[in-house]
Amino acid sequence: MKQQTYLTANEVLELLRKGVLPNLSQQQQQLFMQLANRRKLLSARFNDPDKEIPILEHCANFLRGKGIHVYLRIDVDCDGNPDLFYFVAGECGRVYERLFELIDRLEFLSLFLADYKSTLPPQWFAEKKEIDTHTFVMTLELMPFLEKAYLGDNRNKVKFWCSMCSDYADKVEAYLKSLGDLEKAAMLATLL
Repeated sequence: MKQQTYLTANEVLELLRKGVLPNLSQQQQQLFMQLANRRKLLSARFNDPDKEIPILEHCANFLRGKGIHVYLRIDVDCDGNPDLFYFVAGECGRVYERLFELIDRLEFLSLFLADYKSTLPPQWFAEKKEIDTHTFVMTLELMPFLEKAYLGDNRNKVKFWCSMCSDYADKVEAYLKSLGDLEKAAMLATLL
């Protein structure tokens, strides 16, 4: 996917206030403002998912209609109910989505290695440490800075952290490509 416009959360909220807010009912406007006040829409737990999810989807569709990438992720709790959301737009959204996809792949491999440790070739299990290190770096060393840049109002920081995260994602993708057989084995194990 091609690079997107660098936007801060404040710029995204301003676009939504101008383009989405006037078309919402008064109750929906209040709901939007409540969502916007929770970490500038970046991520938060749901209070009322049945009413909040349609607002988030409406906002995402509005921005996508303007050619802006939106990463809207809704995580569920152990009972399958919507629990929390992530809403990140522009280049930050594209990079954030890419990191989440890589983290999901790495965590899947890590769990597979832990579950099948005794039956896997030792060289495969030896990869677990590096897999977990990549997950740690993306989750605890890169994403918080990308989030902080996005929530701030400094476009240069947004560009810097998008670049840093994108470069690291390239490195992780190359690493995962080298683990093609391991990924195939993990996928096959889920089918059994």
